[in-house]
Amino acid sequence: MSHYSDAENSADSFDEIAGGSKDVMLRRRRIWDPDSTSITSEIKDLLDDDVNSLVEEDCIGCPLPSTPEDENVLETEMSDVLKAAVLGDELDITTLAQNAAGQAEHVVRRLIQVSWNVCHFNKLPDWLQDNDFLTHGHRPPLPSFRACFRSIFRLHTETANIWTHLLGCVAFIGIAAYFLMRPTVEIQLQEKVVFGAFFAGAIICLGFSFMFHTLNCHSQFVGKLFSKLDYCGIALLIMGSFVPWLYYGFYCHFKPKVVYLSGVCALGITSIMVSLWDKFSESAWRPFRAGVFM
Repeated sequence: MSHYSDAENSADSFDEIAGGSKDVMLRRRRIWDPDSTSITSEIKDLLDDDVNSLVEEDCIGCPLPSTPEDENVLETEMSDVLKAAVLGDELDITTLAQNAAGQAEHVVRRLIQVSWNVCHFNKLPDWLQDNDFLTHGHRPPLPSFRACFRSIFRLHTETANIWTHLLGCVAFIGIAAYFLMRPTVEIQLQEKVVFGAFFAGAIICLGFSFMFHTLNCHSQFVGKLFSKLDYCGIALLIMGSFVPWLYYGFYCHFKPKVVYLSGVCALGITSIMVSLWDKFSESAWRPFRAGVFM
């Protein structure tokens, strides 16, 4: 086909419309109709091949690759995807909440460790409200052993208890070391054993009391644990303090000495067993505690 003939065919596709001037001609485009319009055989073959490529042998259109033949499969897949997305969002939210709670707790602990102020008795948690006659100057809960030990240099209701027991414990350690290291010609071995029992009871009692008054504000579990150890230390001190005077009081009477020492040991062991009772350290049992150590 020549360029001239193409131009003639394209020119025939327009209708001439008379304008207001003889020199001006307007053309209107006619809608293309493959049945009424003459086209080349090459173009017809291309159009037929394109249509045949979209039709199967049974004259049913070929589905697109991404379109499932069964609608139920598509609904199932969409449901699974939505469930997985919702579950993933819930897991992400739970993880974020746990991380945020952990970070907030860490910040609070750091703030408590850096700075804290004494508080009123009514602001204390129930497990710290032991002596209602002391209304001011209480330590708040300090959930850190380091913060508890650093609090011994602050002024609060436990300051005197901490330092008196700590200094007493150190003093008895020094006295016991000096006494037990003396040569045998000055102090006999049996006398070292007798006074060693007393020194051991005193050191254990004062050491446990120091630990209790220092760490009782850490947590309820730690407070109860060292409270039991404190009362056990008191019982050991009472037992140890009986040994020297019974030894010298019944110096010439062996049998009565053994009987009294056995009775003291039995009562001391009973006191220790009672001290391990969980309710023994509660305020309601204060008169009972006093009677146990009488």
